[in-house]
Amino acid sequence: VDLSDDVLDSLHGVPLWIVEALRDTPHQAHSHYEQTFSWIDRVKPGQAVLTHLGLEADYAELAEICPPRTEPGVDGMVFQLD
Repeated sequence: VDLSDDVLDSLHGVPLWIVEALRDTPHQAHSHYEQTFSWIDRVKPGQAVLTHLGLEADYAELAEICPPRTEPGVDGMVFQLD
């Protein structure tokens, strides 16, 4: 799975990006952690929240390897955008 340059460029600097990161290893139809982190580095959102995490995801471990201003999403999360 991949996002085109046009898509990534159009997202540059968004205040909040909710983006999938299924697991730590590549998957044919979903983004994995390393790929999602590279997208986040390119887009440079104000905040990124990882969603569509696999059942094996350990939230504490994932939070430790997340880039700055990035966190794993959890059910019931609430966001306030100004």
